[in-house]
Amino acid sequence: MPPATRWIPYIMPTRYLLRGSLIAYLSDQDFFDPPTDTFISGKDILKSLFDIDDNKWLMLLAGLGFALLFRLQHYFFMYRNLSKLGAALTTSEDTSIPPTRTNTASQVCVTVFQACACVSQLIL
Repeated sequence: MPPATRWIPYIMPTRYLLRGSLIAYLSDQDFFDPPTDTFISGKDILKSLFDIDDNKWLMLLAGLGFALLFRLQHYFFMYRNLSKLGAALTTSEDTSIPPTRTNTASQVCVTVFQACACVSQLIL
């Protein structure tokens, strides 16, 4: 891999979650190799084939960190953009349409969270 693009795999959440899954599944198992009649540990397979000797809990924590980062990013952009909701709608004085009440982004977020809480109570 070229040195200029060597950093790209480190920003992918699947890198950490896949490594953690491989460690969780293979590290505590022994595999039988019929041609040599020996057992090979999963840790040896991870080290020799995949060059993985990381901690599975650290990989899980990194994956959860990415999920938290994406969720916070989502809330930030939702809060920022919902304040502009309905700003393009203008009412003129000569129309018979009554002016509408504009909601702030925080009011919309509270309403959305209340609706989600009601739905979760109905499901449970």
